[in-house]
Amino acid sequence: MKRWIRKAWLLVWKEILLLTRTRKGPLLLIVTVGLGIFSQLIERLVGATEKIPACSEVLFAGYSGFLQLFPLALAIVLADTISGEIERGTWNFIKSKPLTRGQLLVSKVFANYIAVTLAIILMWGGVLLFAHVTAETSCGWKHAVFPLLLIQAVSFAIVALEIMISAASTRTATAVLMIVIGWLGLTIVNITTPIGQGFIAPWAMNSYQTSVIVRYLGLGLSIVPFEHLAEMPSSAEALKAVLTPLVEGAVFCGIAGILIRR
Repeated sequence: MKRWIRKAWLLVWKEILLLTRTRKGPLLLIVTVGLGIFSQLIERLVGATEKIPACSEVLFAGYSGFLQLFPLALAIVLADTISGEIERGTWNFIKSKPLTRGQLLVSKVFANYIAVTLAIILMWGGVLLFAHVTAETSCGWKHAVFPLLLIQAVSFAIVALEIMISAASTRTATAVLMIVIGWLGLTIVNITTPIGQGFIAPWAMNSYQTSVIVRYLGLGLSIVPFEHLAEMPSSAEALKAVLTPLVEGAVFCGIAGILIRR
């Protein structure tokens, strides 16, 4: 087991080095930070008002706007994670090495997730700076840490979903289309209660995660189908909000492993 983990970890670092040397690394950074900026611009345009926003409103605009668009924007980076290797003819060469397919999958998922994590931390730092400059009230650690933790958990589900879809396709263009369909499909199911009950797509506006964040930041918004929940979320609710996308991501990784073995 130790040897397996060591090999997988070396592959993760190899993938990270490839990300930094190719256009994918800078593109991921630009897309992530750009979405953080875009979420604030959209909030200003849609809610055109002279009222100075509170810190919690700025953070929620960054959280909600970013996560709703992130799966779509990330498709341009992750669609070719495995399908691109197959399309270029390098996947069979990689598989011929003394590596298990589990190690290859772990390296793809975690290398990309580490890169996404670093980009999101930078993006969230920009949102906090924007809140500090423009908000009526200042932001404390209490406001900033939990939304970032939840963004990271949801992002793991998104990365795993898109790598799973990439593993299901032999062409990058097809993978991009399938990611868009998957993003829309899961979001629609999430909205269609009682089928989704707000748990299927954690990035959706009506998700359980959004309801927890709204209550945590004290915004007083009504998130259907969780409109009956109004009080500050308990520790158990916060843990549930974080664990749900992590479990979904693990399921997506398991399916990706099956698809790789086909």
